[in-house]
Amino acid sequence: MTRTGSRLMTTYERTLWKTMELLGITESIERKVLTAIVLQFLATVAIFLLPFFVSGVVFFVLAAVLFVLAAAAAANTVLVVRRDFITPVLDLEATATQMAQGDIDVQAEQSDQPDEIGSLQNAFVDLRSSSIPWDARPMRSHASSSTTRYSTRTSPASSANRCLG
Repeated sequence: MTRTGSRLMTTYERTLWKTMELLGITESIERKVLTAIVLQFLATVAIFLLPFFVSGVVFFVLAAVLFVLAAAAAANTVLVVRRDFITPVLDLEATATQMAQGDIDVQAEQSDQPDEIGSLQNAFVDLRSSSIPWDARPMRSHASSSTTRYSTRTSPASSANRCLG
């Protein structure tokens, strides 16, 4: 991406998150995603109803505008899910994996994200920095058994049956 494109994307994302703050939806992943879905749905309904109210060139112009708005809402959903959900969960997973492999010095990053994922990450940081004594030997033996246990993934039903049986 070019420098100008990167700057434009940064400005767009900053504007998007500022708008979400104004709407009061930044404190919940669910609210962010539901808002995007509702906007996409409303644009679809408006496109469907448009021919009942306008025709000709006006119809095509308004339909194009609504389509662009729906596409922007879809792109916003992808941005929100990647930035506020997928990236932090993958970072947390990497930290947990390192800990499970016996790296007792790994540190999770504190999050300033005000939603469920930020709370989860901060709880993980608090757990990691608590006074619980971390002994690498039990962690390593547990890590090797859990790696073996989870490396052969099966269906949820057979996993549940193994746990119960």
